[in-house]
Amino acid sequence: MALIDPITDALAAQCRAATRAAHRALDHHPLLAPLLRPGLTLTEYAQALAALYAPQAALESLLAGFAPAKDFPPRSSALAADLAALGLAPEPLRAAPPLAEDVSARLGCLYVLEGSNLGAAFIAQALAKHLPAAPRRFFAGGADPLRWERFWRFARDCRPQPERMIAAAIATFAFYRSHLDACLAFLPSRERRA
Repeated sequence: MALIDPITDALAAQCRAATRAAHRALDHHPLLAPLLRPGLTLTEYAQALAALYAPQAALESLLAGFAPAKDFPPRSSALAADLAALGLAPEPLRAAPPLAEDVSARLGCLYVLEGSNLGAAFIAQALAKHLPAAPRRFFAGGADPLRWERFWRFARDCRPQPERMIAAAIATFAFYRSHLDACLAFLPSRERRA
């Protein structure tokens, strides 16, 4: 992350350390882990996209109007376009979104959404290599490296309570994981991959 100021950089480090386990658990979820593997199939990719849409859209709706849309444009429409190109419908939302009752909690949710953009660039590269014909607007569109710096400038200006922000970020990771677990339970056992 580019240096913003010592206090903001300390908050970023605190958030990263406190959410590391929750972030890792989500990255290694059976529906998401295959996205970076050489053996990724179109079926696995489609299942991941179908499962990701509902929580992405729910969080974007929850945060609508909170952060400037010009700096943090929603990405669920790109995900919907990828699903349409594959001829698929999204999975319904299968978990309750986290509460975002104050600025700090909203920042915690936005931290997870904006952090996912950093990972999207790696996934887009892997898809280009391992599944080049697959639509990838959602992952390719998240690859703006300046969004992360804009997030931390916005967070600094909001002056969050670190504990509330971190708790909301952890709850957001858990929300994704609960939804994905429920989606995984609906897949036929032969299509599940650990």
